[in-house]
Amino acid sequence: MNRKLYIHELIEIKGHNRARYMHHMTANWCPVARRERHMSCFGVWATVGSTGAWPQTVNMWELNGWKGLAANFEHELVGHGAQDPSLAEWWSVASELRSGGFDRIVAPERWSPTIDELTKAQEIWPNSASIRQAMLGVHAYYGDPKRAEQLLSTSSSDEEALARLRVFLRARESPTEANIAATIAGSKAVAEANPVAADQYVGALAMFGTPDDVFRVLADQNYRRFIDTSTLFLPEFKRVRADPRFMAIAAEFGLVRYWTVSGHWPDFCSAPGIAYKCVSEARKYLPRT
Repeated sequence: MNRKLYIHELIEIKGHNRARYMHHMTANWCPVARRERHMSCFGVWATVGSTGAWPQTVNMWELNGWKGLAANFEHELVGHGAQDPSLAEWWSVASELRSGGFDRIVAPERWSPTIDELTKAQEIWPNSASIRQAMLGVHAYYGDPKRAEQLLSTSSSDEEALARLRVFLRARESPTEANIAATIAGSKAVAEANPVAADQYVGALAMFGTPDDVFRVLADQNYRRFIDTSTLFLPEFKRVRADPRFMAIAAEFGLVRYWTVSGHWPDFCSAPGIAYKCVSEARKYLPRT
């Protein structure tokens, strides 16, 4: 019987910040929530266009019943402005990515599984295809490449895609010149044959190449029109965003106009290592009046 309680949050996202907010939530708040509030993240996902309000994300938290919820509020409301110090620090960045949200307290059906029960189910049915595919994606790009290699045998992807992924994992595990050249060449060949795969090509360059390589591809209209702007805010693009040439690309995607008109500038503009002032650099790409 599930005696937990859940917080269901609908988050209204500013502009092109959906992927960035989801990363900020999972990477920078979930560990704090577990440690300080005994809250577990049940899931974070994005609303798909045409199925609901957008741009929007959803967060779901699991707490230890009503007492756990009360303890959560008690912890939060002790700080200035009804925010504890950890929340205030995290919120200062999140406020640049979202405009607000709507929360609901949800009581589960008795038969609804808890996080612990789902984790146990994974141990009982370790060969679940959907679970393994998700784990493969996480480990392949941001986790343990050796673990990703172990999961390849359970993937439902075609052999050609798996072969490219093996090359990519070798480069992650052993970033030699030869391994890096092989994975970049492979992703380039795929993008040349099918420009829709431009995200993968530019992502490989961001991870293993130089900012010059990335800007060269982004300047090519054959590729740029197929690139999702959220790709540019993934962790591997940190060096690209730190380069003042990034503002020219952001202007091409319409981001500079949005940032300037709304006054909502992305958090990378205040991050260490940025070699320029976003506002000043952005003015170079605004229409002259």
